[in-house]
Amino acid sequence: MLYLSHADVVRAGGTDMVTYIEAVEEAFRLKQAGAVVCPPKIELRWPDQNAPVERAGRVMAMPAYVGGRFNVAGVKWISSVPSNPRERGLPRANALIILSSRQTGLPLAVIDGTLISAMRTAAVTALVVRHCASTRARVVALLGAGAIGETQLLGLRESTPNMSELLVFDPDTEKARCLASRARLSGWDASVAGDGGEAVRAADVVVVATTASGPSFNPSDLRRGVTVCLLSRLDAPTSLHDVTDRLVVDDWQHETQHHGRYGNRLLGEGLITDAHDVIELGAVIAGLTRARSNTWDRVVASTVGLGIEDVAAAKTILDKASALARGGR
Repeated sequence: MLYLSHADVVRAGGTDMVTYIEAVEEAFRLKQAGAVVCPPKIELRWPDQNAPVERAGRVMAMPAYVGGRFNVAGVKWISSVPSNPRERGLPRANALIILSSRQTGLPLAVIDGTLISAMRTAAVTALVVRHCASTRARVVALLGAGAIGETQLLGLRESTPNMSELLVFDPDTEKARCLASRARLSGWDASVAGDGGEAVRAADVVVVATTASGPSFNPSDLRRGVTVCLLSRLDAPTSLHDVTDRLVVDDWQHETQHHGRYGNRLLGEGLITDAHDVIELGAVIAGLTRARSNTWDRVVASTVGLGIEDVAAAKTILDKASALARGGR
């Protein structure tokens, strides 16, 4: 059994966004072909906390099996401690990924999954934009300038060559300025928006990457043709559905059965009723359906994350690390 530290993951190509996009895209194709198993997430909350997990924190276990060239089972164990950055100088999210052999059941590796988790999240956004956004899309609004916001920029840069203008908003103005400055170094025409509404009104793609425990934008600010990428549970009010032409989810069961997710709240209010009301991302990637019927559709994608993404990405990194250990390049 191998143990890959954060440094090992980096040496094995863990900062190469293209690697993650390819692995995650293949995982979704395998999902559409019925070659994965992806049980619901297990969320562990603290018994003495009544606040939303966005404030109180939690730990989640995300098991999955991914077939095809991966042919491996695994689980991501990821904690979220919102007070970590402010009080301890530690990341909010920390993860380990365990991969096990299908043939023997023995563990193949224990891998530091913090970077992998953040990068695969950005890879999913890249795939949403590549397969769902209008070809006219030029301007991106990024709500949230934390660690996930940084990796989102890497994914967006690889998703399409057309987008070049970036508006960043975060309640912490200094964080927004720092992220915009780093974005300019990688070629973005980046600036800080005065508020979230300003960013959203100008955007063709809106990426919502916050830890807010309530709505972080107003659906009435969305322009026609926009693609909205929801990466967390509570940022979107259910009134967003009133202006949505197409709703894309990573998985119907995960989206509607996991408490607080956007689809779960829509289902609870009777705004959607069954799987026919949504489009699954895997079907779009496989070319079985289209995310938009025209340029001016408003498309909302809720992709909070699946274990298959982590397992596929981690197995790819493990293979690269193993090749390096054998003297490969």
